[in-house]
Amino acid sequence: MPQPVPPSLPGVAGDASGPSVAPDLTLPALSRRLAEAAKALAGALNLEPAGRERLRAAVVEAGQPPAVVASRLALAPDEAIAAASASLHDAPLWDGPPPAPIAGPAALNDKFLAENYALVLDDSAERLEIGLVDAGSVELRRGVQFAAGKPVSFRTVPFNLWRAARTAAVAAQAGAAAEADLAQDAERLRDFASDAPVVRYLDGLLERALQERASDIHLEQKADRCLVRFRIDGDLRDVDPLSSAFGAGVIARIKVLADLDVASVRAPQDGRATAAIRGAPTDLRISTTPTVFGESAVVRLLVRHGLDFTVDSLGFDQGFRDSLSQQLRKPYGLILVTGPTGSGKTTTLYAALRRLATRQRKVLTIEDPIEYVFDGINQTQVNEAAGVTFASALRAFLRHDPDVILVGEIRDSETAHLAVQAALTGHLVLATLHTNDAATAPARLADMGVERYLLAGVLIGASAQRLAPKLCEACKTPRTMTAEEGALFSAHGVDPAGARLHEAAGCRACAGTGRAGRLPLGEIFTVDETVERMISTGAPTADIRHALAAQPAFRPLAQDALSRAAAGEVSLDDVFRAVGL
Repeated sequence: MPQPVPPSLPGVAGDASGPSVAPDLTLPALSRRLAEAAKALAGALNLEPAGRERLRAAVVEAGQPPAVVASRLALAPDEAIAAASASLHDAPLWDGPPPAPIAGPAALNDKFLAENYALVLDDSAERLEIGLVDAGSVELRRGVQFAAGKPVSFRTVPFNLWRAARTAAVAAQAGAAAEADLAQDAERLRDFASDAPVVRYLDGLLERALQERASDIHLEQKADRCLVRFRIDGDLRDVDPLSSAFGAGVIARIKVLADLDVASVRAPQDGRATAAIRGAPTDLRISTTPTVFGESAVVRLLVRHGLDFTVDSLGFDQGFRDSLSQQLRKPYGLILVTGPTGSGKTTTLYAALRRLATRQRKVLTIEDPIEYVFDGINQTQVNEAAGVTFASALRAFLRHDPDVILVGEIRDSETAHLAVQAALTGHLVLATLHTNDAATAPARLADMGVERYLLAGVLIGASAQRLAPKLCEACKTPRTMTAEEGALFSAHGVDPAGARLHEAAGCRACAGTGRAGRLPLGEIFTVDETVERMISTGAPTADIRHALAAQPAFRPLAQDALSRAAAGEVSLDDVFRAVGL
């Protein structure tokens, strides 16, 4: 007598007609079931009414499991969504390491696993362990059990872990199929860049990078592989490498998105693209450069929504914020923000502009590149090929009746002179400058040829900043201060008796790094009569620095950094790396 089999499932070998009493799989019935499942998950997540309705509507429209849709919309962290989903179904939360792609029984083919957001966690002769992003489908679980032909246990896996395993599997399969000389054939490379495996891999990589708070994705071609790395909280972290041929295809796909020349692999190229990643409009800033083993590509992720560019939200201490706010109240003059590349200078200037950009003011910027676009601000991108430079734009701005001007970077003598000229003629000018500390800013402009007496009369103030990784609040551990460290704190004006030093431990929440997010460290001074006189007479930077130390509101960068370490916000090792004590 033949045994009954479950309903047909796409991608499962051995499909057959279902049992005599089949579930109602008509479209209206499926929509109702999905809506009910979405409602249950929204309740488990304690979503606000707007979030509940957004999840329900998206689930019904997409026809996908609620946990998948909730993760794609970023309604909550993936781990929280997985925990909530696991609480609703008989599929405990996966608590092991990030799963690697495993080939399961032939009956569970790759297409089936991908379409049902499933992966094989373990496959032995006795049992099969399957991970599901959403284990709410009874029909799916019955189909897997039937196809496996042996006991099956189900676990709930967060969407980001499923995506990482899926991305690695796609890369491995496509890389094995690509020919070794693919990178040398421009036409075939262009075709390969449009192939589904490459497109899926890059989509998954972008989603994963955004989920892990990466600011940049690095793809670096080596002799036998393509390295993939994320920059997270200032440090590069390795992702699963690709084959050289598949890596060339991914880089080609990135160039296609930015409308760059795929055939040109021996010259640097820069471009921009826009993508919707997990429901968030995201700008991609793309740069490629030739290396000895092929092209290297860097993709910077710039998320447009959920950003709070305000002076108070930046993370500086109260004294820094008060001084900056005071400077921004000046009607005209020059305000400088200094520091190395990647220290957050542009973010600080954007926060300042958000405060200044009212309906009563005309605000113009010249930037290279424009990282974020704001309403109420007229932003111009440097384009040297078209003759748009910092200097040429500044000249045009002076005839454009502005109130506030932002100069993305003072790089040369002409730009420095024009910035000072703009400040002298009644405009408030904000600009960045590459110096090691705030006190060096006047000397740097003087080296560019700006007359000191003009600079002394126009400079409102200057700040310097760095970014240091914040310790993970979930796992940071206290430690005892050594005698040498206590002497260092005392030497920089920080009382070691009240210090609460902590160090990075590492946990699942911070991917074992012990750090989550970054904190700005800064110093800022406002020009007073003493400093103005010293700038005008060409006093050495060391003398200016000594005079600033006498200002009640001035706190040197090293003192601010050690104060943050004493408060347990950053580790002392990260302070040393950021400030160089």
